[in-house]
Amino acid sequence: MEQVQGVEISNLGFVPQKLGDLLEHEGPLLSLFVDQENSENHYIYKWVDQDNVCNRWMILPCSTKELNAFFNKSSTLRALVLGKPYCFLMDIDAELIPNKFQVVAIEKLPQDYLPAEKSYYQEEVYSLFAAEYLKGLAQHTNDRFDSVLKEISDIKASQNEATRVLKDLLKLQASS
Repeated sequence: MEQVQGVEISNLGFVPQKLGDLLEHEGPLLSLFVDQENSENHYIYKWVDQDNVCNRWMILPCSTKELNAFFNKSSTLRALVLGKPYCFLMDIDAELIPNKFQVVAIEKLPQDYLPAEKSYYQEEVYSLFAAEYLKGLAQHTNDRFDSVLKEISDIKASQNEATRVLKDLLKLQASS
């Protein structure tokens, strides 16, 4: 396994909950997790290396906006990685017990760990979970958009009511 210059830490600082595997080949290669204690915090786990004892995973914090950009092909997985100042590396043994955690500056990562230049989301290559997650993400985005539109409509109705009341008051004042 490649030696990577980073800072060893005792834990990740969040409680990972796996949502599903985005990309698989004889096992997961790219998975999506959330923080159990804050489901708004997403993490992409990318398998990057192995030796005879451990598999190494790169763990990248990401927002729903970044995930949306990736799934809608306006950003590559590589751009998502390179847009971050750091990531975590986790070495995990065959029993799925983490042996080592590191925080690593993105520029210190070996080139082999980075996704390909044209690492766009491709529905035909990614898992069924990825397609379902994309649908849910789009629905969540639409729900938020609908919520904002309703708030704007409510504000406009309030403004119209306030304008009507002011006009009535001005009429009363003018007739006095």
